[in-house]
Amino acid sequence: MAIFLEGDLSPIENLSPIEQSQRQLADVPQWLINGKQPIKIGSYQSYFLYKLRTRYVEIEADLRTIGIFISKADSTDRLQGSMVGIQKEIVYLLMIAKEGLEKENPDLISISNVLDLVSRYKIWMDKYELNISQAQLLSIRLRQSTNPEAIGIATLIENEISKPSDNRLNIKGLLDEALGWLNREIINIEINNGLQIQRLKLLRKWALILVLTFTLIAPITANFSIVNNWPFQNLANLNYYTFGLVNTIGIVAIGAAGAFFSGLLQVRSTKISLQDYQENMLKLQLKPLVGSFLATVIFIILSWQILPAIKIENVGTFIFISFLCGYSERYFLKMLELKSDYEPDNYAVPKSLSSFHDLSNITPQEKTEKDKK
Repeated sequence: MAIFLEGDLSPIENLSPIEQSQRQLADVPQWLINGKQPIKIGSYQSYFLYKLRTRYVEIEADLRTIGIFISKADSTDRLQGSMVGIQKEIVYLLMIAKEGLEKENPDLISISNVLDLVSRYKIWMDKYELNISQAQLLSIRLRQSTNPEAIGIATLIENEISKPSDNRLNIKGLLDEALGWLNREIINIEINNGLQIQRLKLLRKWALILVLTFTLIAPITANFSIVNNWPFQNLANLNYYTFGLVNTIGIVAIGAAGAFFSGLLQVRSTKISLQDYQENMLKLQLKPLVGSFLATVIFIILSWQILPAIKIENVGTFIFISFLCGYSERYFLKMLELKSDYEPDNYAVPKSLSSFHDLSNITPQEKTEKDKK
């Protein structure tokens, strides 16, 4: 095994290549001692980087217990000494991972794959007794999956453990296969999380563009003469477009407020994990944009009385509808006897919102018959 001369503090330039390698074997990862590389966990990338750095430290600590140390020595020097075969490969891969994790913009997926290889190589160095305990734990983790491949590997491991100790010849190979499958699943989950976050960022960008676009075109497409007593109507020096733009901005703000209020109630009553933090924050940012966009579109449609189910009597009707659209478009579409794409078949409007039907043109008798149904 490699040896580290802890008491030797001579200048590294005066040491032989082997001694230089031994000196560098105890290099501490820079993110642990360098204050310039702290992780502020607020994004998917920072959380993934934190997990990989933690995993690296755990693997290195396990290797130190059996006398293998990791350094930044040159490729020739780091393969000297008593390390042979798989030990050399482990040191080489860990040094690649360590240097990658110390960069400002590391390739997280590649580093994760490197650490996975190290974990699998380490199985062949561990003692047989440790392999048995690892096999039992991995079998439990595999059983938690519904994937047939994972269940099959777990079954093979359990059958191998049940054999007499002299006949457990395939335990290391099965452990290698099980760990490889679990690591592939972890990578797939991380990639999917990253793609979901990128998708939400793109949706947020286009939602903002749509809100701005419809806000600008609403003054020339909406029928503001349908009701009187609009805010700012009595202000002088307001042309028709400016007048419509100012009131449209009010509709947009009310729709966004309804969506924000809905998101606020949801956040207050739910909890999220650190891994889901950025995704949930993007969804929360997207909700007011969607609410304001929907409120603007519905405002333009209703201003021309296209939907006979709703009678617009005053500006307050627009304000209430805008807030309701932002709060939940499902309530509004249910009131119109329409259904959104993601609404379940058994969805029902809360009784507290059923009074909104009073804005329609149905008679009291028709309303009573509909309530009975």
